Amino acid sequence: NIESKYSLLILKENDTEAFEYLKTVYYNFNEKTTIKDLSEFIRSTEDYNKKLREKIISINSDNYVDSKIKQDLYYKQMTIEYFLNYSKLKRGVLKIELEDFKGAIIDLDDALNYFIKIKSSEVIAKCYMMKGYALLFSNNKEGACRNFSKAGEYGIDNAYDEIKRNCK
Repeated sequence: NIESKYSLLILKENDTEAFEYLKTVYYNFNEKTTIKDLSEFIRSTEDYNKKLREKIISINSDNYVDSKIKQDLYYKQMTIEYFLNYSKLKRGVLKIELEDFKGAIIDLDDALNYFIKIKSSEVIAKCYMMKGYALLFSNNKEGACRNFSKAGEYGIDNAYDEIKRNCK
């Protein structure tokens, strides 16, 4: 169980061990990963990220903290935020498969906002494409077509096939 193992690490207050554990879990996700697995990972990662932010705020006010320690914490936070949001993209795709289109759109919007912020074009394209499908399957053709168009602008060629097929 991801959450209970992670909780034990947090109790130790060892952010490096917790970070390495979350990183290992993230890299071991595969096609057998379930929504439950992703949801537990997302909850644990959100909690860890909150603790990292609190730690960063507290050390920023301390002029005597080594800059390498600060860099390490910033690196961990950036990595965890990426894992968190990419996991939301994955969970959004699984929710589409389970016909939870509203839940999928929420996860995909969260992921999309993050990846737009960090300018990750390839992942932005995937988010738009998947959100397009979620909207299409929930009978929001207009929204689906806008998202397919954006996916095409970001480089997904088959997005234009979806527009031809669904947006007339």
